Amino acid sequence: MSILSPISVLDGVEGTLAARQVGDIVGKLYQLPSKAIQQDVFEYRYQLFPEDPDASAWLLAVYSSTYFFGMTVPDERLSGSHLKL
Repeated sequence: MSILSPISVLDGVEGTLAARQVGDIVGKLYQLPSKAIQQDVFEYRYQLFPEDPDASAWLLAVYSSTYFFGMTVPDERLSGSHLKL
């Protein structure tokens, strides 16, 4: 079974700044070691931001084929792009 890189999912997304930023974050998360609830069933990777303890980025994988990306960010920080992995 070949594993599709989550970056390839963004290939068709218009090259906006937001899409590039998400692609960068997902790519960095993908390089981190995964933690598994059950190998090849549910795995996740995450990054906490030392400069903002209320912010985090998550990459979830279901059956090594479906990926979900999410972030926790305080409301007052949503308009800023200061978070860097």
